[in-house]
Amino acid sequence: MYYLFYALYNQTINNLASLVKSSIELQHLKNQQKINEKDYEKELLNYQEMYKKEMSDIDNKSETLNKVLVQINTADNLEDIKSGLIALVDSKEMQILDNDILEMLEGKKTITI
Repeated sequence: MYYLFYALYNQTINNLASLVKSSIELQHLKNQQKINEKDYEKELLNYQEMYKKEMSDIDNKSETLNKVLVQINTADNLEDIKSGLIALVDSKEMQILDNDILEMLEGKKTITI
């Protein structure tokens, strides 16, 4: 039973990490004007819905997000991680500083979304 829960939890973390990576890649396409606004919005909405679905079943969201961010290895910088995550949570008013992300990755801070 524990192994099944652990496997499902790991799958969820992997799915979330993949969504954040995809969101970062989508942001890059938009910034480079390689995707039109309509397609960008459609794809972003799809990612947001998948993100909400994955997060809805997790009890400890903060710990899970920390693990997801640790797993992301395609982002070139903290700004990419931040913009990818903010895009997924659909919160344009959220203020996350680069230092906030560093402290969260080091286990010194919790970011509530």
